Amino acid sequence: MHQTNFSMSDDESIDEVYNSNVKVFVRILPLEKPCDSCAKISKDGKTIYLRCLQDMQRDKQSKHPIYWAFHIDGIFHEMSQDKVYCATAKDLIEKNNLRSLNGVNCILISYGQTGSGKNFTIGGLRNNWEHRGIVPRLLSDMFMEKANRRKISNIRYRLSFIELRGKNVIDLLTQKRRIFNVNERGVFKNVIIIDVENEEETLKQVREGEGRRSIVRSTTYPVSHLGAAVITIYVSNTSLIKSQAIVATAKIHIVEMAGTGTVGKSSCWKTAVDLGMANLMKIQLEQYFLHLRKPSMCTYSVIRSSNLLKLLRDAFTVTSIIRFISHVRITREDLEITLSTMRLTAKITKLKPIKTIRHIQPQTELIVQQLREQVNTLKKELELNDMFLHQEALANISKSRLEQICRDVINFLQGFISELTLFNVTHARVLVNVVKQLYDKLLVKEVEAKHLKEAYNNVITMLSQPDATSSSSSLICHDAC
Repeated sequence: MHQTNFSMSDDESIDEVYNSNVKVFVRILPLEKPCDSCAKISKDGKTIYLRCLQDMQRDKQSKHPIYWAFHIDGIFHEMSQDKVYCATAKDLIEKNNLRSLNGVNCILISYGQTGSGKNFTIGGLRNNWEHRGIVPRLLSDMFMEKANRRKISNIRYRLSFIELRGKNVIDLLTQKRRIFNVNERGVFKNVIIIDVENEEETLKQVREGEGRRSIVRSTTYPVSHLGAAVITIYVSNTSLIKSQAIVATAKIHIVEMAGTGTVGKSSCWKTAVDLGMANLMKIQLEQYFLHLRKPSMCTYSVIRSSNLLKLLRDAFTVTSIIRFISHVRITREDLEITLSTMRLTAKITKLKPIKTIRHIQPQTELIVQQLREQVNTLKKELELNDMFLHQEALANISKSRLEQICRDVINFLQGFISELTLFNVTHARVLVNVVKQLYDKLLVKEVEAKHLKEAYNNVITMLSQPDATSSSSSLICHDAC
């Protein structure tokens, strides 16, 4: 088995074709002086080796150090934000009809120790636009996909942004932070959900919400948050194609958990209470994964104990698209918390995903329109069938009925009525006969008119000749004498 130090560069590719709906990644915080003896990475970039803590604490340096091996789907070290996004979240929108636009719930969770770069990976809003994180890039792709599908789909996005800190749920989309207690019934139903129409508007709401989060005031890091943040994007995709007539609904949860750590470490500036709440949320998540592998009645009690699991409950299953990004700092001082983080990662990798479930429902209005069109078509077919099947003998039609049909035809030709009503094929035959008789009479009239016109023309021709006129005049005078 090959082992190497932190040699994975930005030019090396990470496999972007995933067969599983549950994927786990590790992102290592770049340091000026990393502890090379604490960790190693395999050449394929999918296994990280962490030094055994007991072996590290020995006084004498071991000639054959002992490592824990953790197998994952990808390791990011000194890798660009764009490549991290492409490997973890780019396919959450649409891929092989098994993503959010097709009714599949998606969850992306970033977790790890304090100061390991979780906020930089998820948001990156405090940095240059080139180094923006997953959320801004995901929003760009979402609205681009919406524009590309505008002729075949009516896509609608809604947004919520909350912070979970202890027993409090803080709504970050209001100017004055609204704080709810988790003991209240239906606390998450009171969270504001807004409609978003474009990328700029959505990004503005996310930026403002990010600025309202609770942070540690005195720290060496650019920013250290005290609570877990959850951005939820509600997706509704209504098909405009009549043959489909479905509405696909899904949720995209993007979770940035509060950083874990150990009280008293120089790399941790949080209070014991804040660290206790962050570590408790991590433990609850770990317990949930243990029960998720083998669901039982205890799963409900685990969900009740965690605010995060209450929020994600309906979407946080192995039938959803799940992405985990574990953040670690490879230093001798942080080796203990790094091992703890990777043990949680190892539990997640043991999940056995099953086929994803699409959340779709029929589009009522479009279905009603289709049914009406089908009913009208069937009515026309029934009228034709009735016309051909229920025929009446020509001899059985009364004289008054024949006269009525003749009058209707004449009135129709003269413009007094706009249409003719036929009840069966026999009436159509009578109608054809009446029209033929009228046509024959018209031909006779045309022949008579032609003869009269010829006689008239002959008389006019004779009268117009001078010799004929003078001879006729002398003849008239002679007769008079």
